[in-house]
Amino acid sequence: MNKQRIFLFLTIVSFLFIIIQPSSSFSNQEYQAFDFSSDQTFNSNALNKKQKNLENKTSENHPKLSTEKIFSDNKSAVVIIVGKYKNRNICHGSGFIIKKNGFIITNNHVIDMSSLGQQASLIEFEVILEDGRTFLPQIIKKDPEIDVALLKINASNLSSVHLGSISECQVGENVIIIGTPLRLEFSLSLTTGVISGFNRLKGRIQTSAIIHGGNSGGPAFNQEGEVIGISVAVAAGIDKKFLVNGDTIKPILINEAAYGITYLIPINFIRNITNLTY
Repeated sequence: MNKQRIFLFLTIVSFLFIIIQPSSSFSNQEYQAFDFSSDQTFNSNALNKKQKNLENKTSENHPKLSTEKIFSDNKSAVVIIVGKYKNRNICHGSGFIIKKNGFIITNNHVIDMSSLGQQASLIEFEVILEDGRTFLPQIIKKDPEIDVALLKINASNLSSVHLGSISECQVGENVIIIGTPLRLEFSLSLTTGVISGFNRLKGRIQTSAIIHGGNSGGPAFNQEGEVIGISVAVAAGIDKKFLVNGDTIKPILINEAAYGITYLIPINFIRNITNLTY
């Protein structure tokens, strides 16, 4: 009887010992599953570290450049496109070299004289480089709907721009525009502004940078020195060209835009027109 009591007593004590004894493995699982503050802090720190590394990597791959640096690096790749009638300059626009072997992007309306009818054949074009050299361009391809054109001059080892993308652009980001507004003596003028909005008229970029007649076709750079847009509409609302007919100068209305609002054609839009073998 005593042995049975002793055995029962030991059994009960053992059972109670098992119940109240803390299990180290269970404790760890319980801590990991329910201590949210510690778990979230760990995840947040890891995420912040990952984001910081990504930002540093992006900064190293695409460092922001000063406006002066962007201008000095790219001015040789910006050209003037002049329309001539009987050897007289009657209109001009801007453009930029995208390949060192002479491929140039500009606006279609810079080189489109179809509104002149039969007189259009009397207009000749000339490309003027930053160093003063001049070339007769060949019109390779044009897209009136998007308002872009691809030209080619017979030259090599030219300075060229780096093309970017609007996919990473944001409202408020700075833009730098280079071109020749109004008159040839204003060649390689620089204006700055910010991106004001996207998907405006025909999918264009709205910018606060001032664009005058003559800037059309010129490049707009981001802070990494990449072309993200093409100047297209002017702040004055009207882009004019002039036809000299004898001693008379006839203004030609080319492009209408909302007064005080300027636009850029996203550089992504030129992919189709440049889809050829260089």
